[in-house]
Amino acid sequence: MNIFAHHYSLTKFMIMNEFDQEKNEAPISIGNWMITMLVMCIPVVNFVMLFVWGFGNGYPKSKSNWAKASLVWMLIGFVIGAFFWSTITAALMN
Repeated sequence: MNIFAHHYSLTKFMIMNEFDQEKNEAPISIGNWMITMLVMCIPVVNFVMLFVWGFGNGYPKSKSNWAKASLVWMLIGFVIGAFFWSTITAALMN
């Protein structure tokens, strides 16, 4: 590969990387949020999509952070629910 071809491919990579960064930093439209909220109403699919949006590539940073925060809240709710369920079950067994 000659020096010009290398410079061209490096420049192309830098431009595409900059384009991807701008795409990931762009604000999310109201329509996109409406679809996101609709998907979140579907059981099991919502859980899978939170992982896709949270840890997948090519999604806006704000949506990725929102998905990660939602997963943390789901985990907190599961732990609290398991604690209450086990406490009530133990109380009923005695």
